[in-house]
Amino acid sequence: MLQVTDAAVSVFKELLGPAGAGQAIRIEPVEGPGGETAISFSTVPEPREGDAPSQARDLEIYVAPELAPGLEDAVLDARATEAGPELFLRLAGPEE
Repeated sequence: MLQVTDAAVSVFKELLGPAGAGQAIRIEPVEGPGGETAISFSTVPEPREGDAPSQARDLEIYVAPELAPGLEDAVLDARATEAGPELFLRLAGPEE
């Protein structure tokens, strides 16, 4: 199950703002301009059929079924950059 850090949840909550109360985040694949697969984040009121839940505190985050197996041992995290917050995936460590 994808784990989501508090830092990543904070980024999503900031983007959602007060109007995002009751909304969830869905992580899904999209086709990029060159035909490559990229990951997209969208707001949804509820999960779609087959979506996998993630481990996130204070925010519902769902993973599309076609991505869930590949993110089973991953952590979605965030870090501050000069351009603003950056979300990134990493492998879960033994303590996570």
